[in-house]
Amino acid sequence: DADSGAAAAPIRPPLPPIRYNLFLSHVWRHAQDQSAYVKATMQQLVPEARCFLDVDNLRSIDDLEQTIAESAAVLILLTEGYMASVNCRRELREALRLKKPIVYLREMDSYHGALLNRDQLAVECGCVPPRDHPTGETLLSAFDAPSTLEWHREYHLKRTVLARVLEELPGVQSARLASQ
Repeated sequence: DADSGAAAAPIRPPLPPIRYNLFLSHVWRHAQDQSAYVKATMQQLVPEARCFLDVDNLRSIDDLEQTIAESAAVLILLTEGYMASVNCRRELREALRLKKPIVYLREMDSYHGALLNRDQLAVECGCVPPRDHPTGETLLSAFDAPSTLEWHREYHLKRTVLARVLEELPGVQSARLASQ
């Protein structure tokens, strides 16, 4: 009843439809090869999984935020230089703003841009513009969190980690993983 004095719920625009199960956020220099591996392997394990990878799917750099909105979850391949990338910060900032589930994969091979310790990431986060400090704080919190997965480049370890990621993705049926 309009006269009851109760405040009306704010009208919000509808959320965009989900086009991707997973958005792969990474620094090209250190994780382009592994991002392509993640996408290919996930689609091999569960063919209906739809992963967004910039080199395959991005039409315009202006579409990053919209694509995050159209993704069920975001996977961050955390390597050296992640916070130095303007576009990686944009992706993380938007995922946080939209409260998207985020899966963190921390590169463990120093030859491929592993962050050797939390202090190294803190230095990188300290160099970002002030508006991006919350994204840096999020990464610092994730660095040693039990939910952060380690990314090792050995075949059997990669497949095990990706099976774990698939289990967590909204909208992906992973019953076939047990037989893989």
